[in-house]
Amino acid sequence: MAGSDLEKQAIQEAEKGNQAIALDLYSKAGYAYWSGGNIEKAIQVFGEGLRYAAELNNRNALITLNNNLALLYTGKEDYQNALRFFQKAYELIRQLRTNREQAEALMNIASAHEGLKDYEQATKIAQEAMRIAQEEQDLRLMRKGYGLLASCYEKLGKSDQAFQYFEQFSALDRQIKAEEYQSIRKEADTKVAIAEQELSKTAGRLKETSDSLEVVARLAQLQKMEIELRTSQLREKEAQLKYERYIRRTMFAGAAGILLFLLLVSVMLILKVRDNKRLREQKRKIEEQNLQIQKQNELLDLQNRNIKDSIHYANTIQKAILPSEDEISEISSSAVLYLPKDIVSGDFYWFSRRGNEAVFAVADCTGHGVPGAFMSMIGSMLLNEIVNEQNIMDPEKILQELDQRLFYALRQETSENTDGMDIAILKADLSDNRTWNISFAGAKRPMMYCSDGLYHIIEGDKNSLGGFGRKSEKKTFTSHHVVLQPNDEFVLYTDGITDQPDKNRKRFGLQRFQDFLAGHINMPPEEKIAQLRDELKQFTAEPQRDDITVWIVKLR
Repeated sequence: MAGSDLEKQAIQEAEKGNQAIALDLYSKAGYAYWSGGNIEKAIQVFGEGLRYAAELNNRNALITLNNNLALLYTGKEDYQNALRFFQKAYELIRQLRTNREQAEALMNIASAHEGLKDYEQATKIAQEAMRIAQEEQDLRLMRKGYGLLASCYEKLGKSDQAFQYFEQFSALDRQIKAEEYQSIRKEADTKVAIAEQELSKTAGRLKETSDSLEVVARLAQLQKMEIELRTSQLREKEAQLKYERYIRRTMFAGAAGILLFLLLVSVMLILKVRDNKRLREQKRKIEEQNLQIQKQNELLDLQNRNIKDSIHYANTIQKAILPSEDEISEISSSAVLYLPKDIVSGDFYWFSRRGNEAVFAVADCTGHGVPGAFMSMIGSMLLNEIVNEQNIMDPEKILQELDQRLFYALRQETSENTDGMDIAILKADLSDNRTWNISFAGAKRPMMYCSDGLYHIIEGDKNSLGGFGRKSEKKTFTSHHVVLQPNDEFVLYTDGITDQPDKNRKRFGLQRFQDFLAGHINMPPEEKIAQLRDELKQFTAEPQRDDITVWIVKLR
C-alpha cells in the first residue's frame, strides 16, 4: 500500500482515538515513503508516530522510530539531528535492551560525531562500544568498531594508530569471511551427504525388490507342482504335457520381464552414481575456484592498500613542502582553502621572504591526483632555485625563468610532452613609509585585492607555462603594480573554485566568488576561509571537479 494511503488511515484512526493503531500505521507509512525515496515525507510521518509512541509510553516503538529518524538524517548528512535521535534511542536501549544493542547504539553515536568532524569524541565513544563488543565477543560489531576508529584516527592525522586499527579491521574481516566460507562449505557437504543417503535408500529398495521376486518365483513353483498333481489325476498324459509346455513358456516370459526390470533399475542406479560423481566434481572445482578468487581478492586488497598507503605518504610529503603560517605571520595574517580532488593535488602555493620583500605564488598544474602532484613538486623546486638561489624577485622575470626551466626539465623540445601550469606570482615590498608596493604577474591566473573597502581584480596574461606545442622561444609577461596599505588584503586562487558546478551544472563562478569576498570584507582570513568552505559545500552537489586553492592574505 502507498505511503499516502497509510498516512490517511493513520489520521483517521487518530481522530477516532485509536492511538495504538495510528502509531502502527504511521510507522508503516514512514517505511513506505522511505523505500520510495521520499525522505522528507518519511521524516514527517515518523515524527508523528514518535508523538503517539510517547503518549502510549511504547518504549520499543520509541527506540525504533528514533533510530529510523537518525538514519534518515544521516542519509541527508544532517549529522546534528542524526546525533540527537541516536542519543534518544540509546537512552532507551540502555534501560531495555542487551549489551550488544547498547554497543551498536554507541557505534551509531560515534559515526554521527565523525560526520560532525568531532573525531576526538567519536573515538572516545567508539572505544567504549568496542569494550562492550569485545566482552560479548561480537566479531561483526568489533569489525565495524575497528573500521570506525581507523577512519577517525586517519582524519586526526594519527597515521600509526589509524594503520594499527586498519590492520585489526582487515584481520577480523578475513576471519569473518573465512567463517562464512566454511559455513557455506558445510551446507554444501550436508546436501551431498543427504544425496548419498538417498542413493543408499534407493539401493535398499532394489534389494527388497529382488527378494520379492524370489518369493514370487517360489510361489510359482508351488503352483506348478499343484497343477501337475491335479493334471496327473484328471487328464491324460498328452494334456499334461501341453500344460507343462504352457507353464514353461509362462515362466520364461516372467523371467525375461524380471531381467528387464532389473536391467532398467541397474541403468538408473548407474546414472544416479554418475550424476553424483559429476556433482562432487563440480563442487570440487567450485571450491577450488572460490579459493582462487579469495586469494586473488586478498592480493588485490593488499595491492590496493599498499597503493593507498603510498599515496597517503605522498600527501604527507606534498604538505611538507607547502609554506606554514609561522613563515608568513611576521608580515601578514593569512589562511588557505586547500582541497585536493584526490588524495594528492595538482595545485600548490609557495612563499619566500628576503628582508622587507616577500614573494607569494599560487599554481594550478596540468592534471590532478598523482600526475598533478609530481608537477606541483617540480614547480615548487624550480621556484626555490629561481627565487632563493638566484635571487630573482621580480614576478615577470620569475615567470619567464620558470617557463624556460619547465620547458627543459620536461624535455618538451624533443618530446610530445605538453604539461605545464597556470600560476599567479605576487611580490610585496614594505616601503619606508609603511605602505606595501605590490608587483604582480600571472600566467592565465589573476589576483584580487581589497583597498578602501572595495575588491579589484587584475588579470594575468593569456599564456600558460610549459610546452603546449611551442619551440624554445621566450614568452613575455606583463608586470602590474599597485600600492596597498596595512590591513589591505589580496587573494590568489586557482580556477577549481570558480569552475565547481552545482546539481544543475551551473558553475560557482567569478561573480559569486567576488560577492562572497565583498560580503565578508571585515572578517579575518581564517574565518573567511571557514565561511567559504561552508558556502562551497552548500553550493556543491556534483563530485569535486578539480583541485581547489584559495589564499587570502591580509597585510600587517
